[in-house]
Amino acid sequence: MHQVVVYIAASVDGYIAGEDDDISWLKPFEGVDYGYDTFIDSIGAVIVGRRTYDVGIGAGWGWPYPVPGYVLTSRRPEDRPEQADITFTDRPLPELVAEAKRIAGDKDVWVVGGAGVVRDFLAAGLVDQLRIWVIPVMLGNGIRLFQPVDRPTTVSLERVNQRPEGMVELAYAVQR
Repeated sequence: MHQVVVYIAASVDGYIAGEDDDISWLKPFEGVDYGYDTFIDSIGAVIVGRRTYDVGIGAGWGWPYPVPGYVLTSRRPEDRPEQADITFTDRPLPELVAEAKRIAGDKDVWVVGGAGVVRDFLAAGLVDQLRIWVIPVMLGNGIRLFQPVDRPTTVSLERVNQRPEGMVELAYAVQR
């Protein structure tokens, strides 16, 4: 059964980006094998927030995912042509997840981010698993991974994966 998975990196103090969407703090960890290839092989579709998409485009990454995806936005970027593997959409999240699961087949759907997207998916009860890579850096400010929510969300720890470089993956099942 495929799942909707939030797979994301955060600093020890809970930030996913520094001020002005700065993600340069992740650069020293780019060469670390933290299982990304295995993870991406389990993914059949991605859902990305517009701001995260724009940061990636601005960093020169283009569309870095080898699977079809959706960019959540109320307006399509004028300077970005529609590509066969990217759909810009403002459809309701439950409807979008149902379509993404169809496209993903027997694979998972990855909710890439950012923080507002994670909050919205959690609030809608659409996340099955949180996989958070805690990076051994403290940023002190920036964009927090978890934004305030209207109600508590209960999770249960499934596993911890520690890397020699000081990175730790925390995998949680989201309770419904």
